[in-house]
Parts: sequence; structure tokens; C-alpha cells
Amino acid sequence: MSTKQSYLSIADLYFDADEKILTIHYHQDKDITEKGLGEIINTGLKMAQGQPFGVISTLGNNSISREAQKIMSQSSPGLVAVAAIIEIQVLRTIIEIFVREQKVKYDLRCFTDIDQAKKWVKQQLDKHQQKA
Repeated sequence: MSTKQSYLSIADLYFDADEKILTIHYHQDKDITEKGLGEIINTGLKMAQGQPFGVISTLGNNSISREAQKIMSQSSPGLVAVAAIIEIQVLRTIIEIFVREQKVKYDLRCFTDIDQAKKWVKQQLDKHQQKA
């Protein structure tokens, strides 16, 4: 298995090149800002090297700035799907409302279990591959 790692100020990133999955572990109690999210996106895109990829994102009690929310609603080159691991029901509801209001341009689903999230991301990547 080929895994690339990058440790940023607000999150740790792991890209599994074989499965084409970027896992983002946000640091607890770190606000997600436009600048921090931009750093995550740029690093993730470099790790993916232009190939289609999925994301598993573990959010704790991080707050997300309005500017970062706008960026999150946009698609990045190659991004197929995002699985957000969120254990708190209120936060899952907020994310689901965000997805509807912002008309997110990629598949996004909330999970509490990382294994289920990974399975779903793999399915989305397989569907994308079949369309190509």
C-alpha cells in the first residue's frame, strides 16, 4: 500500500494511492478557515496528482467559517465524493442542510462509522470509473 502523509496546522492528511482515498483528520478545537481549507485542498490535490479521488473527513467540534463553507461547496479537480465522519447528530443535520443550500457539486454523505464511510467512497469511485 502506498500512503502519502502531510501534517498541516489544522489537519493531518493521508492519501492512499492504491484506493485513491484522501483521509483528513481535523485537529480538535481548530477553526476551519478559508486559509486553512485552501492549504488542505492544495495539499490534497498534489497528493492525488490529478487522478479521481474520494475524501473521508473526520470532523470533531470544529467550527467552519462562512468563507470556508463557500469553498467547501465548490468542486475540486478530480474530487468524486466526500464522506464526513460526524458523531454528533446536530452537526450531521447542519452538514445536510449545508449540502442542500449550497448545492454541493460532489457526492457528500455523513457517517458515524469510518468503515461504512470508506465502503461508500469506494462505491462512488467505482461508479465514477465506470462512467469514464
